[in-house]
Amino acid sequence: MKTTTNSNGLNPEIVDQFIIEVTLIDPIVKIIGKLEKGEFGDRDVKWLDSKLEKFADFACKTLFLTIPMPEPMNGKVLNDYTTKQYISRFNTLLEYFKSL
Repeated sequence: MKTTTNSNGLNPEIVDQFIIEVTLIDPIVKIIGKLEKGEFGDRDVKWLDSKLEKFADFACKTLFLTIPMPEPMNGKVLNDYTTKQYISRFNTLLEYFKSL
C-alpha cells in the first residue's frame, strides 16, 4: 500500500484520522465509560445534553443534514432510563465517527 504525503511531509489521511480520534472518538469513549461506571449525576445532565447536541450537530453537518435539536428538558434526572438513553445515543455517534 502506497501512502502519499503533502508538501509538509504529512499524510493527510493519517492527520484527518488523528483529528477524528482526538476530537470526536476519544471524548465520546470517555463519556460512555463514565456513564457506564455511574460517574455522572443529575448536576451533569445539562453538560451531557450540551455534548450530545454538539456531537450530533457535527454528525449532521458531515451528512449535509439540517435537523433542529429538541429543546432541553427542564428537571431531567440521571436515572437508569436516561443513562441508558445517553449511552445508546453516544454509542450511535461513536459508531458513526469511527466509520469516517
